[in-house]
Amino acid sequence: MKRKKATTAMNVFGMALTFLICMAIFSYVSHEMSFDKYHKNVDRIYRVTYRFQNANGYDIQWARMNQTWVNELPNSFPQIDKLVRFQSFRTRDIQIGSNNFRENYAYAVDKEVFDLFDFEIVKGSLAESLTPYTVVLTTTSAQKYFGSEDPIGETMEISNDLGIKETYKVSAVIKDPPSNTHLPITLLTSINSENERTGWAYVYMLLKDKADIQSIQEKMPDFIADHENLADEDKLTVNFQPLTSIHLHSNLSREIVANGNIKYVVIFIFVGLFLLIIGTVNFINLNTIQSLERIKEFGLRQSFGAPKGEMKVQMVLEALIIALFSAAIALVVFTTGLKYFEQFVGHSLVFSYLEMVLGLIALTGLISLVSALITGLSMMRIDFGQIGNWFKPSASYKSVQKYILLGLQFSAMLLLITSMVIIQRQFTYMTQKNLGYESDQILVLRNNNREVMRKYKSFKNELKRISGVLDLTAVMEVPSVPVKDQGPVTVLGDEQNTISADMQVMDLNAPELLGIEFIAGSQLPQYLQQSTDQPDSVLWENFATKQRAYLINESACKKLGWSPEEAIGQQINWSIGDFSLQHGPVTGVIRDFHQESLNEQIRPVVITYEPLWVRHMLVKINSDDHFGLYSSIEDLWKNTFPDQPLEISNLDYELEQQYLQEKKQLKLISSFTFLAILIAFIGLYGMMAYTIKLRLKELAIRRVLGSNWLNSLRLLSREYMILALVSMIIVFPLAYWLMNGWLANYAYHISINGTGFLLSGGLLFMLISLTLTYQITVTTNKNPSTVLRGE
Repeated sequence: MKRKKATTAMNVFGMALTFLICMAIFSYVSHEMSFDKYHKNVDRIYRVTYRFQNANGYDIQWARMNQTWVNELPNSFPQIDKLVRFQSFRTRDIQIGSNNFRENYAYAVDKEVFDLFDFEIVKGSLAESLTPYTVVLTTTSAQKYFGSEDPIGETMEISNDLGIKETYKVSAVIKDPPSNTHLPITLLTSINSENERTGWAYVYMLLKDKADIQSIQEKMPDFIADHENLADEDKLTVNFQPLTSIHLHSNLSREIVANGNIKYVVIFIFVGLFLLIIGTVNFINLNTIQSLERIKEFGLRQSFGAPKGEMKVQMVLEALIIALFSAAIALVVFTTGLKYFEQFVGHSLVFSYLEMVLGLIALTGLISLVSALITGLSMMRIDFGQIGNWFKPSASYKSVQKYILLGLQFSAMLLLITSMVIIQRQFTYMTQKNLGYESDQILVLRNNNREVMRKYKSFKNELKRISGVLDLTAVMEVPSVPVKDQGPVTVLGDEQNTISADMQVMDLNAPELLGIEFIAGSQLPQYLQQSTDQPDSVLWENFATKQRAYLINESACKKLGWSPEEAIGQQINWSIGDFSLQHGPVTGVIRDFHQESLNEQIRPVVITYEPLWVRHMLVKINSDDHFGLYSSIEDLWKNTFPDQPLEISNLDYELEQQYLQEKKQLKLISSFTFLAILIAFIGLYGMMAYTIKLRLKELAIRRVLGSNWLNSLRLLSREYMILALVSMIIVFPLAYWLMNGWLANYAYHISINGTGFLLSGGLLFMLISLTLTYQITVTTNKNPSTVLRGE
């Protein structure tokens, strides 16, 4: 190692980098696969979900339920030990003295929640927790609300689903749930009576025996039939999701948070395997190079009676020493830099250090053994009885290592680069595609309760007086957030013509503010706004009889069988569950726009205005002084709504959040691919340096006979270029097939063109050419006579 400092340094650095990346991928994949496994009863906990289908094409599966009969499951199925509801999950407003807060991931839950989920108590008593009008805080929320003071016994004003504030007493503080949970929590309030255990809720149940789930599933159709009066064409199915399957295998409507995807986990596993292949091939090749440079030593030792077995053991030990040294460096760097890696991925990572270290030791031993065995193929087939063979490498080296192993390395690198380019193009397409509306210079005032929305008109008038504010509108869901409130749309006079469509609620000026294009007709009529400032009780009284009008998108228009012009004036209505809106005219047809991410197909959408259902405001601005504008809006808000917290962002940011997971994964894959290229370059450099060293005298003679630098490059690059070309022929069809399957996960995606293939192939050819160019340049600077004398 001391004598061959350059080769040793390349070997140690390349292998350490390989181990480091493998540890990073292991920590990330382990974290993704560890979700919710920390609960001691995890194998007996299931989430209750339901799917509703009808003959009109309505088909949606929900992560939550609104059927009250779900509370009867423990009474009907003795296999169920406990059932717990997480409800009142919408943004909660909190008041403590004169301080106002707005909290997400706050739930009203049953007291039995602590029998299902493991929450570590910090202060207070779980026995006294979640009795009527008590609240359990996490350590973070307790710090936010009360600072360093003891929160136990303190009171808080917390809003319920109707926006009515009720007084709760803090009974306990629990540790923040770890990052590997699908169920983030900031606070838990009690459900104060059996009558409150209704409405939408995320429902979980604990079984007495995990094997009982199959028998419950089989009996559910009869249970549903006893509790639901369904039409013949309707179908309601209740499903039970194992707790550990939710994060990677569930993408239902109204998930609590955006879950992961098992396909991405598989991609990272394959990236790790490819990187390991590249690094291992480098390690084997560089070890072989070092061994082949010691042919004289091995020949002399064998001539003096050293058995081949002894030399094989030496090869294994030497490879093991280098591999262990590399692993130790990688482990130190990983441990030191873990916090920076966690910042890079955006959250803390949960994984087993012991498993990682044991895996690293196993990898080290396996790679060392494989390296020694393959190096032995090159060394032990040499007939050291012939002194002339002491100076020549084995022919098996050329066939096994140079072609097979180097070809494997080229193939892995080509597949990684090609895939990365295609993933990057898809991500760029998603973030730059015209979504059908404008997002620039639009602020979002999120999660406003009815108290705020009742003063919407007066607030709008005051807001428009601020310099830089152009207009204000209100919507039920901000573009970028899935609506997925599907319901049947019926046509008056043609009841057979019925489709399922999402309902989006917008103020009349919303399409204009967002720049949504009208294909036919115009905006909603002014009479829809007549009753916005009335009390909620009056609005609900008039809800079923209120005069309506609608906009529809292109997809709804086509599904109803109309041209845009034919749609104008048609009388339609929309309903969902117990809500049914009156028939009203279609006043406009708008061009399709992406309400949610490009992962989902645009569905039929019906738009109307209903003040009871709008929750968010959108502010169109025309100012570069965002800080000053934010400050002016905050001042107006405090004067208008002194008891209400303001939650403000911009629409571009909201859109970015749709692809946050993809963005993180793209950053990781891009980084790992770059490091893979670096590792491959190290091995390629060492391999070519050794190849040229073997042919130094040949190259010197060629120079004496008139060969120039370009001839030498052409001569030496031929076999590498042919090997690279063969690798492309093998890999590119595989890459096309794999990436075509990956793109199929997106409803809107790019077409695979030659960009990724040209870039990866060109980069490989460039690496080969640059490496050879440098090596030949160094060689041609030597005096041929000096080389021929062996100096």
